[in-house]
Amino acid sequence: MAAFSLRCVIVALFLVQCYGDGDRNGNFSEVMQFVVNSSSNIRIHFHPGHVKNLFKIIAWSTDATSKDPVHLVAEQQRNILSWTVPLILANSFKNTDTVYANTSRIFCDNEVDHLGWGKNFTVTLSTASPTNVTLYLLVKKDGNFNITSGNQYSLSVSPSQTDYFFYRFSHNFTLTTVIEINSTSDACLSASIQNNQCPVFDLGVARSVHQTITNKGGMRILRSNYGEGFSLVLSAKINDSDCIKKYNPFDKRVFGEDNRTFHVTFVVTEIADNRTSATFFVLGMVVLACLVAVFIVFVFHLCGQAAERSRSDDNESLIPREQESVPEEQSIEDSPGLLSQHQQSTSGGQPEVQEESASHQSATEEGQPEESASQQSANEDSVGANEWTLPDELMVSDLAQNLQDSREKSFGFVWNLLLVVIFYGIPVTQLVWTYQKIADKTGDEDMCYYNYLCANPFWIFGDFNHIFSNVGYVLMGALFLCMVAHWKSKYQALPTGVPRHYGVFNAMGLALIGEGVLSACYHVCPSQFSFQFDVTFMYVMVVLCMVQLYKNRHSDVSLSHNLAFILLGLYILLATVGLLTEEVAVVAVFMTINTLVCIFLSLKAYFLGPVWDNLGNLTSQLRNRQHPVSHLLKPRRKARFICVGTAIAINIILSACGCHFFIEGAIDFGTFILIQLMGNAFLQTLIYFIFKTCIYCEGVSLQNVFYLLLSIILWISGAYVYFHPRAQWKESPAISRERNQQCLQFLNFYDVHDLWHLLSAGALYSTFMFLLTFDDNVAYKERTKIFVF
Repeated sequence: MAAFSLRCVIVALFLVQCYGDGDRNGNFSEVMQFVVNSSSNIRIHFHPGHVKNLFKIIAWSTDATSKDPVHLVAEQQRNILSWTVPLILANSFKNTDTVYANTSRIFCDNEVDHLGWGKNFTVTLSTASPTNVTLYLLVKKDGNFNITSGNQYSLSVSPSQTDYFFYRFSHNFTLTTVIEINSTSDACLSASIQNNQCPVFDLGVARSVHQTITNKGGMRILRSNYGEGFSLVLSAKINDSDCIKKYNPFDKRVFGEDNRTFHVTFVVTEIADNRTSATFFVLGMVVLACLVAVFIVFVFHLCGQAAERSRSDDNESLIPREQESVPEEQSIEDSPGLLSQHQQSTSGGQPEVQEESASHQSATEEGQPEESASQQSANEDSVGANEWTLPDELMVSDLAQNLQDSREKSFGFVWNLLLVVIFYGIPVTQLVWTYQKIADKTGDEDMCYYNYLCANPFWIFGDFNHIFSNVGYVLMGALFLCMVAHWKSKYQALPTGVPRHYGVFNAMGLALIGEGVLSACYHVCPSQFSFQFDVTFMYVMVVLCMVQLYKNRHSDVSLSHNLAFILLGLYILLATVGLLTEEVAVVAVFMTINTLVCIFLSLKAYFLGPVWDNLGNLTSQLRNRQHPVSHLLKPRRKARFICVGTAIAINIILSACGCHFFIEGAIDFGTFILIQLMGNAFLQTLIYFIFKTCIYCEGVSLQNVFYLLLSIILWISGAYVYFHPRAQWKESPAISRERNQQCLQFLNFYDVHDLWHLLSAGALYSTFMFLLTFDDNVAYKERTKIFVF
């Protein structure tokens, strides 16, 4: 009996030691109140039971001070977590400390026993305060954090209070899950997606897929990367530096308020797997568009043949019987019947041959200041002549003396472009591939500027839809190369019509393919450092269009391929510097260089030859005073002078407007340069069209009008969607996400930027076809009767 009593005393003493005044049993989902001071520590014991070991510990106090805070230590067999109430967080940017009385932490451990029961854990409260401090404690179990698809959830977050949620995939084998997060404040918060395992990184530790958010955020989760589900952790940042300065140190926005508690809502949606159907649908649509384009060319070809047969039948009675057969070696100029047929196939309004010849001769005589036209032509080559030695009204034949040589040189554009594609494309591919690997390894979704609400991941690509939609550029470029080959076989051998330089046209088709490849590379990981890859070949195509348009009627005096690519390299260099620095001084340098280049090319277009020789000639005559100054300065080619003067003035206006919008932040430097180049291309095309149709009344073919209208429709449609972007690399990643939008309802796989890719591919193709068919209606007209403008 004595032995039994002794044993009872020992057990009682042990229990008193283990569960004295400082030990408590904790209850889940119940607010518990504790009073603690420097002389007493409190240990609260929790018994999870048969549940997963995941808990949210919420602690707050109204009388704890930052000088003597309450220390909380949550400990388990293999896990420990500690923090203080109030929580003191240092705002490194503002050099101040922020005190939070309300705190919460996620506590978990993977340890369970053989029956699946969770390990017990203990929360210890202690303080150095000599006075009593009241602290409130609330511990939530794992079951409180489960969320389901389609439901909207609301919460309040702050830097001291993180929130955790668990989403379990449904059993319909959905491949993709979309999370859309909205906040009522501009303050910066962080969202991370983690595997359903411990520990939970709720303090911004970069060991999960994470991103920064201001007003809006979105994440796309590929089911294959997670097991039965994933964890969503939301936490607020102590300041806005991560949302404003991260990956964009040039952002000039001010930071938010000190109040860092704000309301957040989010919804999780599962997306049905339509990747295969959406991919093949767009591919089929692009292939169908190519087939329709081929059919359109075939229809116009048949209509042209029918029209030629009709004109031939009408003229048959006018052709003498003995002239019906023309020898093979006889040229088209030697055949009156064919010449008449070809002249009638062109639009009306041309002066008679005798009148044109007389005008040509009189203009030649009038344009010679000292010598006759015959003497001057004997002394100087017509290609290198200046304003004072060339007639006022030039014919295409005057500037097509070295036609074979200029045609061969035009293929230099193809070889130069191939070198650009190779030596530019290889480092681009290497760079974006490295970016993608780093983004995947770190889980940092702030590296790439996706529309995360419509960025469909596939294989190693985080944004497969924006990569694949560039297929339109590649197929349309290949189709245009085929069209160039067809036009070459049709018109190359003709000694009539405007000389065609198919090397430039081939370079245009190759550049369209290059745009598709480089744009796809850019969309592997779009950012401000890779944006240049997306626009480089846009610069190339615009310049090639201008070169081709000028070569049409200036075969021997047009810009060489080497000089053209040197100018392109200069523009790309300026674009790179402007994108990296965002300095107004770079814009000023670009405006100066662009204006000088514009003046030089305008003078070259006006003089139709070497600029410095013509200016030297003019200076010499002004010095010698052989003619009155007013006579020397009076432009001999008034229409051409008006055009080049207008071009210079419009370039200055475009530069001034672009500089204004750049300073205001409405456009970036790369877009500024692209608008400048496109404005010049449009102006040159408009001038060419006015001269062709209004001044010299050549008219255009029906096929050319069709491509003109089609390109206008596609460009307007493309511009509409282009100026409604779903991401903006010029901003910080978090601010860029404010533009993110869900996919289009149609197919639920592509967004408006994918539409821009498809529409602009069609617009570029139709524009190239418009340039290719611009002078088809004068293809059978003698070059001595086609004016230069």
